[in-house]
Amino acid sequence: ESNININMDEAILLRYFSGTLEKEEKEKVETWISFSEENKKVAKQVYYIYRATDVIQTVNEIDSNKALLRVNKRLTGRKKLNQITAFVALGLSIFMSVAYYCTLKNMGAVKYTPGFEGVFAAVVISSCFVAGAMLVVWMGNRINDKGIGNGISIILFAGIISRGTDLIMYMINEVMQGRWYMLIVVLVLGLAILGFIVFMDSSQRRIPIQYAKRQVGRKLYGGQSTHLPIKVAMSGVMPIIFTFAIVSLPATIALFVPNSGYSNWIQNHFSSTTPLYMILVFVLIISFNYFYISIQYNTVEIANNIKNNGGTIPGIRPGKPTSDFIHKVVNRVTLFGALFLGVIALLPYIFQLIFPNSAGLAIGGT
Repeated sequence: ESNININMDEAILLRYFSGTLEKEEKEKVETWISFSEENKKVAKQVYYIYRATDVIQTVNEIDSNKALLRVNKRLTGRKKLNQITAFVALGLSIFMSVAYYCTLKNMGAVKYTPGFEGVFAAVVISSCFVAGAMLVVWMGNRINDKGIGNGISIILFAGIISRGTDLIMYMINEVMQGRWYMLIVVLVLGLAILGFIVFMDSSQRRIPIQYAKRQVGRKLYGGQSTHLPIKVAMSGVMPIIFTFAIVSLPATIALFVPNSGYSNWIQNHFSSTTPLYMILVFVLIISFNYFYISIQYNTVEIANNIKNNGGTIPGIRPGKPTSDFIHKVVNRVTLFGALFLGVIALLPYIFQLIFPNSAGLAIGGT
């Protein structure tokens, strides 16, 4: 009787389902579970908690303090990353603001250049550029804080949509000049690009996962089959943003030294339609795509989660073999995603090469 009416709490039941109890304690728990229907319901609820939770990954994390410490560590790391991003954005905005001021000065757009008036004008113009850039970063962070997410991406999307007027004016001009075929080309190409992006964005590689059955008293629990989805376009547009931030630096530096040999070389050999520029963009997008996924997708942690929850990939042993298999699949899927992003990023320049009069026309997926 005493063995049946033991004081059972969730921690002991969690250890039972994780398979870490001694044989004697395990028998006591099984006796307690089979004693009444109420005990079975409690055990079933704890079993679902054990299966569903993502925080409790090991038996040592059954202690809630350790689990909370792990969650707080992740949140702290994310805040630190946001701070680093803000400081990097500040540095780039200062650099770009000075470059734009030099461009305006060389074009004769700045009235006050010598003496104190010139310094004051430079500070005001540069400060306005920096303030505008940091305002955009602040707005993106506020969008994230309100739970919408992808704040900067939403602002970038708004900027892309605003260029739709250029497309409309271009098409009106082409039709007025009798080139009706351009309307058909742009519509067909736009729909094809849209369909291709939707298809690739929803494409994924599904790795099957089988969870083992567990006997609790006279009943079997588990035995479920699910899958681990790996998206082809997992990194989104971040590699494209990183790439164009890098390739814009040589042209920005050229603004500081106009009418020089370096500036002329950039203009002749590193413009947006030159082979060197397009090849560099394509290579950098692939490289940044692999880099971004390597820091965002932890295959070792995923393999441990699957193992600790009693799951296995059919034909693959738990632990390191599972991690290596997932890593191999991610690398293969990432290649297709990187090639997809590279093609999408270069479409506007390819379109401009085919139709030289379409400079500035937004035909692409970014």
